[in-house]
Amino acid sequence: MSILTQTPQTESDSEKLQRISKTINIISSRTYNDLTRVQKLGIDLIWNNKEFTPQQVIDSLGDDAAKIFAVHGKLTDYLMTISALDGVEYIPALPTNAFTVDDGKITVTDLPYVP
Repeated sequence: MSILTQTPQTESDSEKLQRISKTINIISSRTYNDLTRVQKLGIDLIWNNKEFTPQQVIDSLGDDAAKIFAVHGKLTDYLMTISALDGVEYIPALPTNAFTVDDGKITVTDLPYVP
């Protein structure tokens, strides 16, 4: 049989649905894994940085720091919610120290972070 003149095989509706379902499951799993990786990376870059203190990293973010913290908090909440929907235990990476947000300025304290 020629590789150049093969007739394409047709999928049954059942096979198409199976392929679509498998693709959706793969995308869901990969997206969840990507988001959990990003959530942990965000924490590590600030709170587990070997070169700079959390305050130095936060200060380097300038006026965007409070927005970034808000987005990261929403990401963490979202991951907790979708994990619970699927019955998966998700333990998010968390800050090491407590912090305050006052008029858009984030200040790291010496107290431990308590969720």
